[in-house]
Amino acid sequence: MRGAFLLLFWIMALTSAMAEPFRTNDEASKWVQYYYMNPDPSRLPDLVQHIIKLRMAKSKTEAHGIAGFLSGIFRNDPDKISLRMEQISALQHPEHIRIVILGLWYAALPESQEMAQALLEKHPDLKPEFRFVYTEPPTKAGQEIPLEQALFVQDALWGQFFATGDKAPVERVISMLPMLDLGQRIKGYPNAHQSVAMFAYVSLLGHAWKHERVLKICEETAKTESPDVAMKLNEVVAKAKQSLKSGQIPF
Repeated sequence: MRGAFLLLFWIMALTSAMAEPFRTNDEASKWVQYYYMNPDPSRLPDLVQHIIKLRMAKSKTEAHGIAGFLSGIFRNDPDKISLRMEQISALQHPEHIRIVILGLWYAALPESQEMAQALLEKHPDLKPEFRFVYTEPPTKAGQEIPLEQALFVQDALWGQFFATGDKAPVERVISMLPMLDLGQRIKGYPNAHQSVAMFAYVSLLGHAWKHERVLKICEETAKTESPDVAMKLNEVVAKAKQSLKSGQIPF
């Protein structure tokens, strides 16, 4: 359950460069979680700066969630990626650069590799950490990395959803549910796979409760999935609706 809230930890600390600072953490959290409903990319540089300032990206999982969010913004408006990079160019902290490079990489745009390499040339100390930038093509967040590889892939997907509201990241998380057997081990799947699948289930439930868009995606996807997956999705939907009705969190 702890993993299901990792993204919430970093989004609660963001402030705005183009408007009055958020008055409360809850106000900042809601702004980022529902960014896809009211996009404002002008806040992007301050978003990255304050995440690092308040140490909200100190783990791999959290950093990849933020990178997924940035990748969604980059992909949503690819014609302005150069402008976004100009806005970010004043940021110099190594942690800023790490997150931006990952965001570019997960966006997998034609310019991603060149821009990531340009950042590394300005920050050569980071080159050993990002050798793949020079040897491999960019990878779309969560679409090409096996989900069972690590939980951070799902965090990147949810970050991408926050930025875009697209159904593709949610459907990718749903694709882990066949590995889930609530309370019992599925023959042929190691425990690590089940842990990742459980995280997928819990995160779907948490976000379906908070986002009507996720709830609807789960409802629609359940109509075309296998009986086992449809059962789990319908369970997610029922629990989320019950929590909305009762006003209590679904955990």
